[in-house]
This record gives sequence, C-alpha cells and structure tokens, in this order.
Amino acid sequence: MEPGEQLKTSHIAEHFGYNAKYLSHLFSKVAGVPLKRFILQQKIEAASSLLTDTNMTINEIALQLGYNDSQHFMKSFKQMTNLTPTGFRNASANRLLFYK
Repeated sequence: MEPGEQLKTSHIAEHFGYNAKYLSHLFSKVAGVPLKRFILQQKIEAASSLLTDTNMTINEIALQLGYNDSQHFMKSFKQMTNLTPTGFRNASANRLLFYK
C-alpha cells in the first residue's frame, strides 16, 4: 500500500482472502472494536504525531493518510478527539511551551 492510498476493510479482506463482512465481524469479536473504527483510530493516532512533530499542513496530512480532502479529515479528527487538527496542534505546542 502506498502512502496516501485509502485503507479500506475491503482491501484488507481481499489481501487475506476473506469476505469483508466476515473479516469485520471476526476482527470485532477478537479485538472488541470494529475494524473500520480501528483503522480510523490508527489514522488519528498517526495524524496526531504528524501534527505535533512536523510542520506539514492539514491538507498534506489528510492526503498522506488517504483522505480525499482535508474537510473529511478534519471532521473525522474532531469526532475522535473533540478538537480540530489546528486546535490539537496549538494545544500540543502550548503544552510543550509551558512544560516544566
């Protein structure tokens, strides 16, 4: 998989030779979280690192994580963290500035 390519349950299922619904059910049963949500959590975790450790723009981060546009990325990020990507970046920078 290339950076920027969208990761989907159907791609994973196809790679391992499973039906997408079966794989989702199996993953949810074993991991306790639906596969789609797990993928989203991993993307948001990667985004958090990119927001705090790089000067990449929101659009560049969105594209690197496989989002077609930054608006969809920002909506997903806010749903998972209750902060916008810019708000997260600013909060992270403030924590570093005032860390003693």
